[in-house]
Amino acid sequence: LPISELELGNFKFPDLKIIVVDDDVIVCEHTTELLRQIGIRSDWETCGQRAVQKVLAAHQAGEPYDAVILDCRMPDQDGVETAAIIRRAISEPLPIILISAYDSADVETKARQAGVNGFMTKPVFMSTLCRALQRYVLGQAAADEQKSKTDFSGKRFLLVEDNALNREIAMEMLESVGAVVESACDGAEGAAKFAAEPAGYYDLLLMDVQMPVMNGYEATQKIRASAKSDARTVPIVAMTADAFAEDIIEAKKAGMNSHLAKPLNLATLVREINKQLQKH
Repeated sequence: LPISELELGNFKFPDLKIIVVDDDVIVCEHTTELLRQIGIRSDWETCGQRAVQKVLAAHQAGEPYDAVILDCRMPDQDGVETAAIIRRAISEPLPIILISAYDSADVETKARQAGVNGFMTKPVFMSTLCRALQRYVLGQAAADEQKSKTDFSGKRFLLVEDNALNREIAMEMLESVGAVVESACDGAEGAAKFAAEPAGYYDLLLMDVQMPVMNGYEATQKIRASAKSDARTVPIVAMTADAFAEDIIEAKKAGMNSHLAKPLNLATLVREINKQLQKH
């Protein structure tokens, strides 16, 4: 993994008070210590029912919490149930963040309906905590990150895909985040289009693997072997429904930089393209 360049000095928080709710005492103590290190006051509770009482008492006393960090799985009353009770009892906006050691996708819909604003995974690291607080409590990071990471204005991609429907969907995805997209219907056409343009014309190539005339591996090898000055450096991302380890290895051998599994997901697509553009 790349070394993070995160510096705690980049995170600025106002005077906040947060309650941490987890049936594991060690998690409570660890999370509140992290909050203390960035100047945030906090309390903790190991029971969802008692946590609700504390939140209501603080609200009635005129000293409300600025956010609630809730464990997803707790005995008697879990995090989703606790969030729903808090939402029904307090009408004012109160950010609620759900933490879990498991994938939260299976409970995300239910949690959103209960009033949960965002999610964190365990173990809780300082960087994860700071970003979650910025995004869900201060409302800062979400808009900034979305703007900076999904704007491909001024970038030109070549999409090589033989399936017309898949090609149309991928083009719409890329164009929705500002990219200029040109396409080819098979590997031979894709390699020819790349060769016909001056060096640097394309910022990145998205290459399907299973294609008639010339498959993605062969097209990539032809591009890499060409005399163009950017032939060996232009990022080429494989797109295929075959997402097994041997397929990824084969893509690397052919000269591809990375691998995306179909069906394409916009968030994953954007993240991978950003990663490749930053490298080259």
